[in-house]
Amino acid sequence: MNRQPGQSLVRLIAACLLSLLATGGAAFADPIRFPQDSDVAFFIQLASGWQFQPGDPKNANLAPADSSSNIALTILEDPDQAKLVKDDPQTFARAQLDSVHAQPISGHDVGVFSGLRGDVFYSRMTNPSGTVVNLKVILLSVARRYVVMVVTIALTDLTDRQRRSLDAALQGIVVGRPLGAD
Repeated sequence: MNRQPGQSLVRLIAACLLSLLATGGAAFADPIRFPQDSDVAFFIQLASGWQFQPGDPKNANLAPADSSSNIALTILEDPDQAKLVKDDPQTFARAQLDSVHAQPISGHDVGVFSGLRGDVFYSRMTNPSGTVVNLKVILLSVARRYVVMVVTIALTDLTDRQRRSLDAALQGIVVGRPLGAD
């Protein structure tokens, strides 16, 4: 699969923005494995008040009932893109953010998500209804052939309760990978 770096985020952001307008779906008590057919997958324990919304086979969203934020999850099996994320994550992130007409990257951190080292990029964009939202793009390269992307989209004026809810939802996400994978 050889996609342009920004194509996945375009679909993901569009789905997330729609989800910010109207959420639906059922809550699950057991951890959710997504995607089902990948060696690398998200294992999701939903935080209270959050819903799982599958998109296509490689993209899904998590959303709270109040639509104040959204977490978009993507796993791409693409060795070339995984190499780009490992070697030049800013170029990959810039392409993703440019594809949704986000503002330029405003910050970059190196961090750990689900025990894996990765890069975190920050930006903002205006959604179709004219609301400015914060974007946080977490990029991981796993097993030299997978790109794991976690994008949070949040209103700029989250309350403390909404921020804690978003943090709890992120803590409920684990990336499972083959033993011995980097």
